[in-house]
Formats: sequence, C-alpha cells, structure tokens
Amino acid sequence: MINTGLRLLAAGSLPLLLATFAAPHAGAEQGGRTWYVSAEATAGQGSATAPFSSLAQAESASRAGDSIVVLPASSTAPPLDGGIALKPGQRLIGAGDPVVGASGGVPIPRITNTSGRLEGDAVRLAPGAQVRNLSITHPRRGGIYGVDTPGTVVTGNDVTETNTSCAQGFLIQSFTVPAGLPLRVPGLDLPFKITLNNGWAGIMVDGNRAQGTVRIEDNRVHDTACGDGIDVRASGTSSLHAKLYRNRVDHTRQGLLQLSNLAMGLQSTGKASLDAELVRNTQTDVGSGVVDSEGVFANMADQSRLSARIDHNTFRNGNGHFSANGLEYVTSNGKPSSDLTVTNSTFTDVPGDIIENYNLSTEGATQRMTLDNVRAAHSTFPAGLVYPVVPANFGSCVLSASLGSGNVTSLRMHRTTATDCTGDGVGIISTVGNKADGPNRNMSFDISDSQITGNEQANLRVLNIGDLGTLHGKVSNSNLADGGKGSADIEHTAGTIGDPELDFGGGGLGSSGGNCILGAAEPGVEVRGIHVDARHNWWGRPSAPAPGAVREQRGSIDTTGALSSAPRGTC
Repeated sequence: MINTGLRLLAAGSLPLLLATFAAPHAGAEQGGRTWYVSAEATAGQGSATAPFSSLAQAESASRAGDSIVVLPASSTAPPLDGGIALKPGQRLIGAGDPVVGASGGVPIPRITNTSGRLEGDAVRLAPGAQVRNLSITHPRRGGIYGVDTPGTVVTGNDVTETNTSCAQGFLIQSFTVPAGLPLRVPGLDLPFKITLNNGWAGIMVDGNRAQGTVRIEDNRVHDTACGDGIDVRASGTSSLHAKLYRNRVDHTRQGLLQLSNLAMGLQSTGKASLDAELVRNTQTDVGSGVVDSEGVFANMADQSRLSARIDHNTFRNGNGHFSANGLEYVTSNGKPSSDLTVTNSTFTDVPGDIIENYNLSTEGATQRMTLDNVRAAHSTFPAGLVYPVVPANFGSCVLSASLGSGNVTSLRMHRTTATDCTGDGVGIISTVGNKADGPNRNMSFDISDSQITGNEQANLRVLNIGDLGTLHGKVSNSNLADGGKGSADIEHTAGTIGDPELDFGGGGLGSSGGNCILGAAEPGVEVRGIHVDARHNWWGRPSAPAPGAVREQRGSIDTTGALSSAPRGTC
C-alpha cells in the first residue's frame, strides 16, 4: 500500500521537500546522503520510494553530514518511536507543510520516544546538527536535547507533552534563605541553603566544555507534561552564544515534587560564559497550581559570566504563588558578573513581582539590569498582608534587590511603565542579614522618562537595612503620582552608607527634576534616615508641596524650586 508520505511525493511535492533542506544554516556540514523514514512504511531501504519504517534504521544507516527526512503520516498512525541520536552535521527534517499551527488531522511528520533509550529524549543533538519542522509529542524526557553541540539549529518544531517521566532538569543554584533578611525563627536553624528544581525542558541545550553558537528559532513548546519550555545552560568552561528567536511557549506544567517551572531559562555556572539573544519570543499561561513559575528566567552562580539581550518579548498570565514572576534575573551565589537588557517588551498578569533584578550572593557578585520601553503591569498577590515587614517578592511591578553582601547591583529604567501592581511600582532594596558577611558594595538606580503610577503600595520604595558602601539613585522626568501608599517611601533603617546620594532633582547626580509627585495618598513622600534632593518637581499645585505632603523622620528632603505647572508629557 502507498503510504501518506509517498502519496505526497507522488503528487509532485518532492522538489518542495528538497528545498526544505537545500540551504542549511552556515556551520552545518554540507553534502552527504539523504535518507527517508515513515511511520506508515512497512519495509524499505531508506529511499524516497521505499523509506525506512523506524528511526533506529535511519540512525544506524546514516553517517555524519547526512540528511534524514521524516515523511508526514496520518493522525491515525502512531508517531515514530524510540528516539534518534544525530551525528555531527546531520539534518533531521520533517517533510511537508509547517507543523507549527497545523490543523488537526492533517498528515504531519511525528516522532516520540516512550522508551528509556537516550534517557527518553526524542532527539539527541550533535555538533552542527539541525532539527526542523517536526512534531514531537509525549517523549519520556525531552523533545530535543544536546550537550556540547555548538553549531546546532533547532527551528520550526512543535514540541508538546514532554517529560512524561517527570525527570529533573534545570536546577536553580543554591542560595541563602532567608536571603538578606534579618529573620530568626525559634527552633529553626536559619539561614540555610536551598536549591529549586525544575522538570526537564521540551527543548534544552547544555554546554560543559564547548564553544560556539546554538540557534533555537520559530518553535512552539506547549502543554508540557512535567517541566520547562526552553532552557539553555552553560557550565564548566563552556562558552555559548544562544540565539532564541520567535519561539512561543505556553501552558507549561510542573510535577508534584518540583518547586519551579520556567517557560524560558538561561543559566551560567562554573567558569562558563553565556551570551544570549532573545528576540520576539512569547510566554503565556505559564505554570500550574501553587508553583514558582517564571516567564523568562536568568540564573548565575560561581565564577561565571552571563550577558543577555531581550527584545520584543511578550509575557502574559503566569500562574502560581507569591514568587511567580514574568521575568526573574537572579544571582544565587559566588562572584559571577552579568548584565541583562530588556527593550520593547511587555510583562503582565502574574501573582508576584512582575520583573525582578535579584542579587542573592554573599560573595560579591555584579548584576546590572536595563529596562528601555518596557511595560510591567498587574500583579495579584495581596501584598498588603506582608507590607512593610517584607517588601520584597510580593507583587511589585519592578524589584531591584541586593539581599546578600559585597554585591554591586544596578537598575536603569528608561521610558518604562510600572503600573497596577499590588506591591510597589518600583522597589530598590539592599539588606545584609548576617553582619559577619560584610556590607553590600554598591546599590544604584537611574529612572528617567517613565510612568510609575497607580500601584497599591508606594510607587517608588527605597529601603536600606545594614551597611552599604554606595547608594546612588537618580529619578528624572518621571511620573510618580497616584500611589496607594504615596509617591515615594525612602528609608535607611540600620547600619551606615558610605556614599549616599539620592537625586530626584538638583542633586549631585545631575537629575533635572521634572518629576510628577503626589496624587492619591498623603503624605506623598516619606523620608526616614537619609537626605533626598527633590528640586524642580511638580507637586500637584503651582507652588511648594502642600502641608503634610512630605514627611521627614531623621532625614530630610529639599523641595525648593517647585515647578509652577505640570511638565508636559510626564504627568
């Protein structure tokens, strides 16, 4: 009987099929033989007219640099099972129309691995390999996985119901609990270390020693049985450049024994280096049940380096508890150096902090975040239950925190909106829970041309507890009005700050002011234990702030030179 794939070839689709892999990405090995495999074949020698009937046959017959074409099969035929381990430079390609977005019942090239072979992965990558246009469903572990496989390209695949065995995957590196908070519970030995576990990802690439580029593009990973969507991890001495373009991850689920669930995860450990570009990706409906879900997650530890650029990202609807976030950028331990830039992106609708810049190391890590033209909005955790006792990780739009010691932590916000959050609009927090670990080194923020309004707590909170070498904060041409608990709450409660400078206008950091302050709550600004320069701002009326609009406790604020009218385009 002529199978579905052969009927497509007979209908004249062979030239279109060959065009699918005629021009592979640079770096893939050229030439080689082409083999064919079909879930509806009975027996064959791997030709287009007599394809293999199993992935094992194609794997055994093929050599490095060859192409393996999976022919479309009807929905009534079971997918090709057993998984396949690729050889260097091979191309594994699904024939026919694109599988991403394909209508139900249409013949498509489908594979899986329900066995323990290859640890349950449907596709095992090799250096320079390509995986294109496959439907991968219900594998025992990962859909596509590779370790030390530079030059790989994974594009246009539909990956679903992965990790049915609930194998452990991405481990968020250990950090101190409670992180930086001077909390002592009778009968409980605090602080202690904790590591958060995730299920194996639908698509995952690891580096241990290799150097090179991996590309993960135009894939959809969805409805995971037990685990993450797409993860890239650099460890050991590896150096990876990861390009993640136009991927869609949705409806990820975690197992009962897992503490975290990531739509897209990045990690650097050891002495590794990871440079990542995430462009036009989407994460929606992430996590299930009571879980720490994350839309985009970047984690650093040890002596590693991570640099990531995120552009035109869309995150919406994260499920879970108070620590579920749209974007979390976190150093766990050691002295890694990292920077993360987010541009032209939106992160909305999640219980916990929408965007986190979290430095938890007690050994002196450097972590820098930049937000430019970003929207962070609508958290749902009832933050009023814990504020102001623990004003971190409970529903702020943007949180930048150093909760360790010796750290350099910075946040730059430009043209960014932080609104409709149950916590603060923007929180800047430095704490040292264990004085023996020493002070934090530097905490800084620079906010310009931004809208930070309509949040249930303070629109801007600055809190320092413990010794801090330098605190530099600058705010200019930004709207801080209409905060449920005021425009700004600024507090230095314990320890010393070697070089404090908070410039909201007319201070030593060069802010021109032009901010809109006050609104829904009185007092509009509270300052405790520190001085703030806040000249040349609009205080809701054409003169100095109204009586009671500013409250000073063991601190001071300079509000001279108040504007006579609201700055155009800001308020």
